[in-house]
Amino acid sequence: MITSHKTRALTHRNIFKSIRNPDIMVFATAAPVAFALLFAFVFGSAMEISGSTYREYIIVGIFVQTMLLTSTNTGIGLAMGWRIRTGPLEAVAGFGLLLLFAYALSLASAWIGLKVRSPEVLSNVSMLTTLPLAFISTAFVPTEGMPIPMRIVAEWNPVSAVVTGVRNLFGNVPEATPLSEALPLQFPVTAGLVTISAALLVFVSLATRSFVSSRAR
Repeated sequence: MITSHKTRALTHRNIFKSIRNPDIMVFATAAPVAFALLFAFVFGSAMEISGSTYREYIIVGIFVQTMLLTSTNTGIGLAMGWRIRTGPLEAVAGFGLLLLFAYALSLASAWIGLKVRSPEVLSNVSMLTTLPLAFISTAFVPTEGMPIPMRIVAEWNPVSAVVTGVRNLFGNVPEATPLSEALPLQFPVTAGLVTISAALLVFVSLATRSFVSSRAR
């Protein structure tokens, strides 16, 4: 039981600290794109794979390399002293919310990737959307000190709902934090699940159809 609890805590450190630290998040986003472009267009021009293309062959390698590079986040999380303050059921729910959010985003990214003409376009689109969503939210700072227009955007940002929901489930909300007047932050877990469900409803179908169409071409 103790080992299981520690495993859950370590897993959370790796996921949640990536969301809370912009330098980790930017590197985790930019590095895989940079490596994919480097290997596909620089090394790929000189590589031949029997029965396949080098670009298709290398992507799984990029996935695994990304996991190796970001594995140090666990050590960073340990050094920062984060703890789960609630029980095991809340912890499991928090992990589940994070994983569902990641899955919904991956489907949206898959659909965009199948629609754009080049990986460079996908990289630009990803940076233009993920960075504002992450920074204009409750991920890194409370909304109380933001200018009113930005605060409204941050409070209704779906990322804020997910982040606040996970904080509630893990017991990481400071005691002095005032209750937000924005409805999504009053019920962040519900708002996060609604957002994720809506994204899945849209992008499961879109990504699947785009994938089938790309296979037929």
